[in-house]
Amino acid sequence: MADTSKSDELLAQVRQARAAVEKLPETPDGKTLLLTMTQSEQQLEHAQAMVAALHDDADFMGALKLVKENRFQSPEGTTAIAAALRKFSAGNGFDPEKMADRLIAAQEAVFAASRARDTAVSAANYQKAQAVMTAAAATTKIAVLTDDLIATLQALPQTQAVAATSKAMIDVMKAARESHAADVAAIKAAAQVLADGDAFLEEAAKPESVLDPERDKKKKFLDKFFGLPLPLVASFQADEPFGPGGGTYDRSAEWAQWAPAGTLSFTLGDSAGQQLRWGGHDAAGASLLPFSSLPLLGDRCWVIRSDNANAERAHQLMQALVVRLSCLLPHLVRFTLLDPLRSGGNFPMMSYLPLVREVGEDYAGALKDIQADIQRIITRVVAFHGDFESIPAEQRANERYEIIVAADCPQGAQYNYDVLNRLMAISHSGPAAGRYIILHHNIDVPMPHSVDFGALGDHYVIDLTKGANPHADSPPAGAQQMRILAQIQNARSRQPSAQFGDILSPAGQRWQGNVDTHIQTSLSGRDDGVAVMFGEPPGEASIVHGMLAASAGSGKSNLLHALIMGLATHYAPDDLQLYLLDLKQGVEFQPYARLPHAAVVAFNSDPALAQAVLAELKAEADRRYSMYFRPAGCQNLQQYRESGSPRGALPRILLIIDEYQALFQDNDGTAVSENLKDLSKQGRAAGVHMLLVSQNYRVSGMQDADSIINNINLRMAMNLPASTVMGMTEFEREGKDLIGKCDMPGKVVVNTNGGRNGFNHLGRAVLVSPQDRDALLDDLQALAAQWPAERRARFPRTQLFDGNTAPHMDQMSLSRAFASKGEALDAQDLGALATRPAAEGGFEMREWRVSDRAVPVSLGRAFAVHGEALCVLGRVQGQNLLVVSDVFSARVAMLGAVLASLLQLAPEVRGTIVVIDGSSAPEITRILDDVGDAIVALREEDEILSYLAASDGGEGVLVLFEPERVSGLLRSTDPLSRNPGPDALDARLREGPGKGRHTIALFSTFRMVENAFGRRGRVENFAWRACTQMSLEDSQNLLGNRNAAMLQASGGGPRPALLADINANRYTRFLPWDMSDVAED
Repeated sequence: MADTSKSDELLAQVRQARAAVEKLPETPDGKTLLLTMTQSEQQLEHAQAMVAALHDDADFMGALKLVKENRFQSPEGTTAIAAALRKFSAGNGFDPEKMADRLIAAQEAVFAASRARDTAVSAANYQKAQAVMTAAAATTKIAVLTDDLIATLQALPQTQAVAATSKAMIDVMKAARESHAADVAAIKAAAQVLADGDAFLEEAAKPESVLDPERDKKKKFLDKFFGLPLPLVASFQADEPFGPGGGTYDRSAEWAQWAPAGTLSFTLGDSAGQQLRWGGHDAAGASLLPFSSLPLLGDRCWVIRSDNANAERAHQLMQALVVRLSCLLPHLVRFTLLDPLRSGGNFPMMSYLPLVREVGEDYAGALKDIQADIQRIITRVVAFHGDFESIPAEQRANERYEIIVAADCPQGAQYNYDVLNRLMAISHSGPAAGRYIILHHNIDVPMPHSVDFGALGDHYVIDLTKGANPHADSPPAGAQQMRILAQIQNARSRQPSAQFGDILSPAGQRWQGNVDTHIQTSLSGRDDGVAVMFGEPPGEASIVHGMLAASAGSGKSNLLHALIMGLATHYAPDDLQLYLLDLKQGVEFQPYARLPHAAVVAFNSDPALAQAVLAELKAEADRRYSMYFRPAGCQNLQQYRESGSPRGALPRILLIIDEYQALFQDNDGTAVSENLKDLSKQGRAAGVHMLLVSQNYRVSGMQDADSIINNINLRMAMNLPASTVMGMTEFEREGKDLIGKCDMPGKVVVNTNGGRNGFNHLGRAVLVSPQDRDALLDDLQALAAQWPAERRARFPRTQLFDGNTAPHMDQMSLSRAFASKGEALDAQDLGALATRPAAEGGFEMREWRVSDRAVPVSLGRAFAVHGEALCVLGRVQGQNLLVVSDVFSARVAMLGAVLASLLQLAPEVRGTIVVIDGSSAPEITRILDDVGDAIVALREEDEILSYLAASDGGEGVLVLFEPERVSGLLRSTDPLSRNPGPDALDARLREGPGKGRHTIALFSTFRMVENAFGRRGRVENFAWRACTQMSLEDSQNLLGNRNAAMLQASGGGPRPALLADINANRYTRFLPWDMSDVAED
């Protein structure tokens, strides 16, 4: 029996309330109240009887038992429930419709009738409803009436007796409503579940009715239907009505605001493939969906079958499918369009599609390439994943889907035996590699002899013959197609990719990598072969050097960031040192000035720096052989490190040169090519590796390119012009085809065996945001500070080169030594500084002798990893310095450098400093005033001539700034007249250096030199000569060669200069020290 205790209690309360009202004086309101109370009492009694009858009915309880056993979907379960309800309704006098109304009356406003039919009826829901009915089936009705009863009581005349009674009744009603709140909530849930009760009873009343097991599944889909992507489900035109009960699904107006978004994500039931709409609702079909669809991606191919009469309908459907797929998968699908009869006329949108394989007339060749792709993807990408749909999303995005759409098959000369058999083969093997065929088969055209159409294998058929399937889709109008496809072309790709963190070592495991055999890092964050390795791992081929070719906008800089940061987290700075040179006008490498691994960071840099770095690394390779490997009995870095590094630790070195073609700029290329060739051969054993980056592999000016490139096994390519790819010899056919797929930023082909087929890997580099990069640099700096001191001492001291900024004078070796000592440098200090290696801030001049009493003058920072433009004035003839520059700021900078160098030296080393300023420029006056008493400044002509005439002057340095402006120093144009000033200056230049009296002269042009010193300027008295860019004639006169005519600056940075040691035939390209703070004071 049912538990009716709660409803019994409520019924007793209602009866007590009615008895109390009957005792009140008779009034119209009182009669109304009594009538209401009586009606509610009767309804409650009726509900109790219904509940009791349900629980006493064996058939109904048996049906519920079937429900509890989860057999509701079985025919016997549904039939039993239907029969039990019919019998119960008839036997107890309950109208089925009124019973349903009672169950849902309290909540009927919440549900729309159209949605009620779509609510699933499950065993669990019926169990919940049964549990509710056992205790409180009538509570809902009473709760709904409670507010009306309270309002009626409050409306009675408020005598004292009435007020007391009505208050008591109100309290009773409120307490009843609150006590049954849980029951009300449960009834609400039951009402939602049974909202389809009327349709259920109507269906069950049919004698042979059995509910369709698929209906529940389809209803659940329809609940999600409205959230699916517009291109997946909506027609380009107005949709037709659908469903047995009518209703429309017309979202065609939304195409006007459509923009690329979403992905293909529509499966139905247990279907293996992603569904794709191909037509409107089929009113004659059994489907409840508002459109016709079939699985495509992830399953099998399609055949659109037509006869001659319906061929145009097939063409229209193919167009609609191509546009729909483009909308669903922007930048994720490539089309191969075969149209032999109309030469592309069946695909007017072809030129607007983002990705189309070029076919031309060679159908067999295009299909052969697709088959090669299929084989590569299945063997090297899908592999153990099983199929294309199971590989990671970013790999699918890299490889892309490809849809081959073939019109009017087999009509047309191009559909020969070879082509048709390749189509058949692709139909079988293609889906596993994401390659699908949509083939239009005209059955009125016979297949060529010996071609069996049945060989196409399992496929879906859309039959358009004899006017079948009139609801097949048509494409959008031409203008709408153009608008939609233009949006696709302009849309940014939303392809998934791995995260930056996927290529990094975890925070607690950084710098644990072993560089004995090799260094490596992933670029893609996935196990797809898109990685960079240098060295010789055990059992694998060695990869010593690499090249990367990439067009602007291909994501090259991002890839280099991923490479640098990936390596920097795997290996410690004393195991791996990076030389990062950017020869273009960019600052991509600038943040790495904070990278502990960075030995050199150069940006906006002059090619001369890279040329010098190559020469230094070649020398480093030679040094490792002679000073480390050979004495230790080792042949290479691996053996040396594995033997314990007996002569000191040696790191691996990786040199990255971006825009390396600039190495050969304004250069005959001989020395650079030789260094590249030597380093490409020696690098493997020495542990010195190169990555050369440009827009092509071979660049103008490179000599013996084959010898260099053949030693470079690692070859990477990103997006490149088709003409470049076609003409390259660095990749074989497979690699070239894959480079053609690098059609979005970050996609890269990595080949680890000299470009040979079978060693290519296509993928996408992870995105490295500036914020993520900078945060990681902060972490690595913090880690470096915590690293053991003995290892930290071996970290490289980063050399920063900014081609747009002059080097600051505090980088001068003399300035650093002066700052370290705290006072001027004497002869012994100079001896120690001179023999110290340049990497440690010295001159690296092992032949230096203290007894020579030489005077060093530093003019600027050399274009080299270490070192500066150092003029060493010895006590032999000609040891004077001549500076020629038509750039006033450069002359000022070099004057400042001369005085700064001399003032770091003790007086007994450099003697007296005398300055003659012929310019009277305020900048020079300011410099001389700042120096003060440390120098002697001569401005009056008689003082100048007296100083030069004094033959017994002591040791020192005479500095002449623009002496061409001092009339007493100019030679007379009258051959009969002699000026004593020039003669005295000539004598000083010839004889002074041997007595420790050196001269440094700074002129604006070589013509001014000639004005002061005569024809050819008597430059033979200057063994040291410095200059900025000048004409070829002046360069020949000053240096005897054209070197000074090739000094033009790259970009808008400071002007480079050249220091020539004439006696040693040595030339140093440099940037003068920065004197801007002086010029701006």
